Amino acid sequence: HGIIIIRMFGWIYSLVVGIKNVILDPKCILIAVGINWIIGILFVFYFYSISKKLFNISAELKTKNIAFFTDPAKWNKAALLICSIFLVPRVLGFLAVSSSYSGITFLLSLSGPTPVRGWRKKIIDCLGWVAGRVSLLGGSYVWVNKKTDDFDYSPWLGEDWKKNAPKGRPPIVISNHRAWADIFAIMMTKEFPAFVSSTHIKKIPFVGYVCGAIWSLFVDRSDPNSREKALEAITERVKMIKSDDEVPQLFLFAEGGTSNGDFLLRFKRGSFDPLEPIQPYFMEYYSPFCNPACTVYPMHAHYCFMACQPFSVLTIHKMPVVYPTEFMFDKYKEMKGTKGDIYGEVVRDIYSHCLLYTSPSPRDRG
Repeated sequence: HGIIIIRMFGWIYSLVVGIKNVILDPKCILIAVGINWIIGILFVFYFYSISKKLFNISAELKTKNIAFFTDPAKWNKAALLICSIFLVPRVLGFLAVSSSYSGITFLLSLSGPTPVRGWRKKIIDCLGWVAGRVSLLGGSYVWVNKKTDDFDYSPWLGEDWKKNAPKGRPPIVISNHRAWADIFAIMMTKEFPAFVSSTHIKKIPFVGYVCGAIWSLFVDRSDPNSREKALEAITERVKMIKSDDEVPQLFLFAEGGTSNGDFLLRFKRGSFDPLEPIQPYFMEYYSPFCNPACTVYPMHAHYCFMACQPFSVLTIHKMPVVYPTEFMFDKYKEMKGTKGDIYGEVVRDIYSHCLLYTSPSPRDRG
């Protein structure tokens, strides 16, 4: 046994020395860089080819879908090709980290009852922050800044809105929605809330189990009554959050879909019908060579486009907590709909004025 162990160490040492010599060989380095670059260029051409139909959209269709349209013809294709050298290592890093996070979450969920609580949830949250940051880095977001904004809500909530602000954590967290990066950004926030997912994800082996372990709320969008059932499920989850500190806050994209960042879509009722305090976030992006909004592109194609850049910047704005007030309902009593509808429109108006969005969007005009 001793001889076998010595031989094993010898093989391992030889392997390490061989790998070291290859890595430090200038010729091998140049060959590896060249192959990596060629693969990146081929991927850029491929993803451009599947996005070709977006180049020839009529002016009428562009106007009709102005809140969603991003013109790839305006992207700097030459710069993307040059910077495609970053694509392969970034994507491989993203795949390695995301699969490792999912695997660790899966193993932790097997060690006790699910959804996870206590020390297991804390470990998953910490690793989720790392996974979110590395995933953003893979998408070229070298700089991720966090900023706490002190907006004045008095025109919407009343002069005493700060003094009467509710204590404790708000059960619901919302954000604008422009791209896949929004999800990873939310994973980096202090709250690390639970997400709302479709029931078909729950049926995917391994992935569905992981989503369930981290308190995801599943909604069956194929059900004709899915909207009412979703509202009921959100209301029940809010009650759980308020009565149990270990239940994470619930995160929803208030718009219900992605826009190109120039417009703000009508907010969905789900976040507002419970009439509870809400923690709003706003994601601000800068990208030098292509639009960071992922509206009509396949997510994997857009991620690769974003990875073909030297850097991008994401700023996570944390806005003050917003909550419904009697002043709000009295001021906007002429609005049609329920109190939840009024609450949603007011919060949307706050976003529009505080963050200089164009509003209303074409969807609101029908």
